[in-house]
Amino acid sequence: MGRYRKSQYGNLAKYNDTYVNKEGTYIEDGGGNQLTIQTDSDGYKYTDESYYLTYIDEAVIRGFKKKPDLSSCDGYVVSHIDGDVSNCYLDNLEWVKIDPSKQTKAGHVYFDDAIVGKNGTLVIMKNGTEETAQIRERWLDEDLDLVWIHKTPRAYTFETNRYGPEMHDIEEWMNQAGYIDGDQSKLNDPAILHKDYDVCNFKSDNLEWCEKTDPRYVEYDKIRKQRQKDMIKEYNPGRELPDYWPQ
Repeated sequence: MGRYRKSQYGNLAKYNDTYVNKEGTYIEDGGGNQLTIQTDSDGYKYTDESYYLTYIDEAVIRGFKKKPDLSSCDGYVVSHIDGDVSNCYLDNLEWVKIDPSKQTKAGHVYFDDAIVGKNGTLVIMKNGTEETAQIRERWLDEDLDLVWIHKTPRAYTFETNRYGPEMHDIEEWMNQAGYIDGDQSKLNDPAILHKDYDVCNFKSDNLEWCEKTDPRYVEYDKIRKQRQKDMIKEYNPGRELPDYWPQ
């Protein structure tokens, strides 16, 4: 089965495990089964009935149009020319370079080597293939044979280097994508607050720039540090820990 196929809805273009028409009104899985198109709270069309959570505008533009030149670190989003985010017709879609000073409402931001979702997902592109990074809080230090707990979880891929699996800073990617509320340039000592105090919740509406002296951040930082200490003890029962580890 190739990139395109004919149907009663016109030519369908392949995107991940789905096929979509250029009007953005029909999408099906690889077996030819029609998928339900829904609308999120921002007005964007999507389906969650495929293997991936699929935004219709992204499926259309990536299926029928070439991606922009991603040779730099600049991020790109899918823009709706008429301003109507529910209009996913191919001729209404274009690639636009994001303004890093403004928070974007797009489903994903595309970089040269990653795709960042506003729900905190990270897809790493390697040699033309895409791999969804897994958020993990634990890491095995093979030299010490001890389990390390990240104060803030990291995104891991199956790619490895001499230190083990590759780790990625999710907050930094969310920052580059413009998904963190607030302007850090106006702060004296900026920090990223997880509003619900959940260190594993990287959704855009949960992240905010604030001062490190902000009482909310002080409380959040206290909670995540204590969590790290408790989990290090939990995953290394009865073991002697290095002096430089939190304990």
